[in-house]
Amino acid sequence: MNCYPGSSSHVQSTLLHPRIPLFETTHIKSLLFFTSQFKTPASTMVLTKSSVTITHISTATAIISIDGINFLTDPVFCPAGSEYIYDGWSKAPNLHEWGFTGKPPTATLRSINGPAVQIHELPPIDAVLLSHEDHVDNLDPLGRQLLDGRRVFTTPDGEKNLQPRPGVVGLRPWQTVSANIGGKQFCITRTPCENRNTMSKLVIPDIGYFSSRV
Repeated sequence: MNCYPGSSSHVQSTLLHPRIPLFETTHIKSLLFFTSQFKTPASTMVLTKSSVTITHISTATAIISIDGINFLTDPVFCPAGSEYIYDGWSKAPNLHEWGFTGKPPTATLRSINGPAVQIHELPPIDAVLLSHEDHVDNLDPLGRQLLDGRRVFTTPDGEKNLQPRPGVVGLRPWQTVSANIGGKQFCITRTPCENRNTMSKLVIPDIGYFSSRV
């Protein structure tokens, strides 16, 4: 299904129509994304007002509820004080260019605060938006339990590494998929992004998402 009239399934250039209002109190009016080929004047568009709420839980973990359909981002539910050893630098190419020699360094990640909502307190989760699966502060052992039996949208590497889970879909940058979630139709677009510094992008193919009702 082509989610954006006049566009391909891979969005080449994305912009917000300048006449579309974005925020109205606690609700967000439909956020419509178009390619430059979309020429329909704002005066002829029919906008559907959607109810959107966002509940922040921990780090990058949040519930995005769109018209009663709950998307969970980067599930992390470890209690305060949890510690994990991170050795992701072993995956980075050309570490010597950054001054590292010998065995790649490791780091201990310690959770300072627990989640604002415990995993057993979650509402029904309809789908998961996962930026990347290889960092424990974006997907921890408790969060992995929430992937089973659910639709999960992530990177192609994430799709491979999270198998066997038939509900996991890996998206390329700017790829859009149409999905029926909870009986409602959504378009989900992967958007590229980077972590905070230059070194991080060596090992983290991060992504973000646009999600809109069809």
